[in-house]
Amino acid sequence: MAALSKRVNGLLNAKNTEYVAITYSLCWAQDVFVPLEVVESDALGVVQTYHNLCKSRSPSTGLMLDISILLSSFPRVFLNYINRDTSKAAHYLTRGALRIDNELVWIEEVPKSVMSVALQDLS
Repeated sequence: MAALSKRVNGLLNAKNTEYVAITYSLCWAQDVFVPLEVVESDALGVVQTYHNLCKSRSPSTGLMLDISILLSSFPRVFLNYINRDTSKAAHYLTRGALRIDNELVWIEEVPKSVMSVALQDLS
């Protein structure tokens, strides 16, 4: 298990912010050699665009092609939609990114500040 929490600067709508966040995360995972199997997002529109990429005429198709290329570098990886209510830790990290200037990264060991929220996801 690994996570990256990083502020996204700029004037982006929610959907484009999610595209940028996934792109940052995939680039980070490549850089530190995290063997991804599943990428989860609570942005249903983004996940649907990815799964229907060949049919998409969305203005965001270019951004999704970048994500698709990045995902192809991880064998057997899946991009799945997950309801925000079932991923409180991810939502906590996202909100926390608004208060930091640098990135917050963790691999395997969950930080104590996130542990209680992560345990709620498991119950």
